[in-house]
Amino acid sequence: AIVTSKTAILKEESWNCYPYCKTVLTVDAFKKFSVSIETHHLSQLDVPNAHKLSTKQLKVRKVHDVDIAADKLDRDSTCNLGDEDPSRFRSRK
Repeated sequence: AIVTSKTAILKEESWNCYPYCKTVLTVDAFKKFSVSIETHHLSQLDVPNAHKLSTKQLKVRKVHDVDIAADKLDRDSTCNLGDEDPSRFRSRK
């Protein structure tokens, strides 16, 4: 094993300043590794450059649309959300 289970702990830090959110994921065993996710909650869907990226950054940018209510979960995974599955949620008044 490259890393033991004690050192392979994923640390998540999140900052929420609605409508902007930032999440950073790190693993102490890998000092140079991190994943940074920046999210803007926008009222309109077609904002071409919401993060105000440079022309160079826009050329390599990948956009992933996520719909937590409609996207199908991997049913073969060990994740069982049961009543908390967003695709099954029904709001009741």
